[in-house]
Amino acid sequence: MAKYDRTQGIVDAQNRRKKGRYADKQFILDVAKMEELGLEMLKVEEGDVFLRFIPLPSNDFFGKEVKVHYNVGADDSEFLCPRAMRFGECPICEQWDIAQKKDDDWKKENQEYIRTLSYSTRRLFFVIDAANKKSIAEGVKVYNAPVSIEDGIYSVSRNRRSGKVIDISNETDGRILAFTRTGKMLKSKYTGFELEDDPFPVEDEWLDSVVDWDELLIKADYDTIYKAFNIKSKQELEDDDEDEDEPPRKKRQSIPEDDDDDEPLRKKRREVEEEPEEDEPPRKKRREEPEDDEPPRKKRREEPEEEGEDETDSRSKVRERLRKLKEKREREGEDDAEEKSSPKRRRRSE
Repeated sequence: MAKYDRTQGIVDAQNRRKKGRYADKQFILDVAKMEELGLEMLKVEEGDVFLRFIPLPSNDFFGKEVKVHYNVGADDSEFLCPRAMRFGECPICEQWDIAQKKDDDWKKENQEYIRTLSYSTRRLFFVIDAANKKSIAEGVKVYNAPVSIEDGIYSVSRNRRSGKVIDISNETDGRILAFTRTGKMLKSKYTGFELEDDPFPVEDEWLDSVVDWDELLIKADYDTIYKAFNIKSKQELEDDDEDEDEPPRKKRQSIPEDDDDDEPLRKKRREVEEEPEEDEPPRKKRREEPEDDEPPRKKRREEPEEEGEDETDSRSKVRERLRKLKEKREREGEDDAEEKSSPKRRRRSE
């Protein structure tokens, strides 16, 4: 008998292959619960759209506001933002906080990355696609809509004459909302909102497919989001914060130096790499340079002492020469004086 039963592992592997690249993708909605209720996601194509909104089993507004982080990790998972929806801490928002502390140049270079750290505000609705009989027969679907859809609902849900608010999700008196979608993805636009005149009653089986949103939404915890999030990106941001202090310089200084002739060139390259960073390490190097030059200064101090002895001897010799010259001149002066005085004495004697 085999030691292990790998049947379930084989089934799981087959299912993963069927799902393809996003086999491990996580969603904000409980997919298993939706399948149990027979719910699918609504895809809104370009063109005219006709929707019948289904009320919740409560007095709450039929739409649910959610704040979502999309394209998280390698599987492009999606998570409700714990911070924005106030049920916990969010590791992605923490990275957004770190990014906001960077300088303007860094933000310009990484603006696309910063954008991925932001959450998107969306609206969830239970709807019937009322475009035709076939789409109506498909039953209730979940519509993950942009905020502009809710704005469009508000714009037509009030009688301009009486000021009365119209509940377009009402079971019996509700209306079909019509609008037009143009463009795709981020360039999508929704315009021309209006209500059809005739009420469109809701069938009982549609109401049975609708549950409170808290039963469908998945509130992932911090560790789950952290694990799915790109850890390298987080580590890079933390390293960038430390880079502003000194880590890159420490790494370069820890590299063992070789005794090759090219070492001076390598040192110069390191200094060039460090120029854009803080100036503190270069100042430290300048302070250390005089220590390397200390022996030459000592030699210079000793050399003047030897030169001083030679100068003393030369000076004494000069003085001796000047003294002898002076004595010579004095003697010559006395001889001249005697010669000049002798004629006078003769005349006086005569």
